[in-house]
Formats: sequence, structure tokens, C-alpha cells
Amino acid sequence: MDQQHDWKHIAGQLRCPSGANATETGKRMNEGNERMNHAAIDFLSWHDNDHVLEIGPGNGAFVPLMLSKAADIRYHGVDHSPEMIAEATALNEETVASGTTHFRQGGSDNLPFPDHTFDKIITVNTIYFWENPLSHLAEIKRTLKPGGLLCLALRSKSFMEAIPFTVYGFNMYAAEDIKNLLADAGFHIKKNTYHQEESMSITGESIPKDFLIFVAAV
Repeated sequence: MDQQHDWKHIAGQLRCPSGANATETGKRMNEGNERMNHAAIDFLSWHDNDHVLEIGPGNGAFVPLMLSKAADIRYHGVDHSPEMIAEATALNEETVASGTTHFRQGGSDNLPFPDHTFDKIITVNTIYFWENPLSHLAEIKRTLKPGGLLCLALRSKSFMEAIPFTVYGFNMYAAEDIKNLLADAGFHIKKNTYHQEESMSITGESIPKDFLIFVAAV
């Protein structure tokens, strides 16, 4: 496999882990984005009985952390990858069996939920793959309760542009781009933050990274 093909393959796996590489891709994403996911989850204000949706949960490794944030949290996860849905279901077997946790295959541009279902919606590293981000944000807005919160986390455009595989289907955003996009979609930004870290890349190298987190209300 030549290097160009290899980068294209990595990009495709990050968009939707599949086939023999799906499990390994899920593990690498968890390793490389652990601090980012923890920071995004911690940045939200959690309350008892929150009904939360995660868009792009991967193998569901961070679900227990969300469930621990308050009492009687109900969780749904929607992911494009059937392999990730299967792994997330197995990894969270007990809370799936109890009815606290649910996973289903799908995309955030066509969410299979009624209007005003969720108190919180969280998504980490998925916005790069939204071909029409306003349509995704419209669905998120539709399914949030009045006063509900969206937590959106991503790597900065300046960081992402330096990674070889992002030329294959990644849409990249600076902080100002996200602020404008959320405003155009009818969201009001409550708070946002920027972090720098040393973390693992998808290829297994330790590299300096950054990430942005926005919490916005409808």
C-alpha cells in the first residue's frame, strides 16, 4: 500500500470504522482523543435525569463517564458504523440491558428521535464529516428540548491542516468559523474553551495537539 493510499484509508476509517480495521481504529481514536472527550464531558453542566444523545460514540468507551456525572442519566448513541454500534453495545452490556443506554446506527442529519427529546447532545470530532453542517445542526436543534445544550468539540483548522490524511474528505474549522456556524443555525454560545495537549496520533506517534469545545443553547 503506497503512502497516499494509506492516508486515504485512514481518513475513511476515521469517518466510518469498518471491516477488519474497525476495532483497532476505535481503540486508536479513544487513545488519541481521551483528554478531549473527558474535557468535553466535564465542560457540560450535568443534572439528575438528563436525557443525553452522543453523535459518533465510536465503541462507547466514554459512556460510563457520562452516566457517572449525575443520577438517572439516560443515554442514546448514534453512529454511522455498525461495527462500532456492536462494540459499544457489548462494552456497555449492563447499562444496555438495564435500559439506561441505547445505541443505534444512523447519522446526525436525520436523527431518529421526536422533537425536543434531549437535554444535552454531545459530539466530538464528527463535524469534519458533515457535508452540510447546517442540516446537521438543524436536526440537533430539533431534537433538543427548549434550553437544551449542544457540546461540540473538534481539533482546530490550523492543527488539522498539518495532518496528511485530512485532505481526504475532512472539512476543517477555526474557532471563528464555528461561532458563525452556530449563530447561523440559531444557537447561542454559552461558553467555549481552547486546550493544547501532547497526545497520541492515529498512527501511534506522540504529537502536540489542540482542541476547541463549544457549549451552545437553543
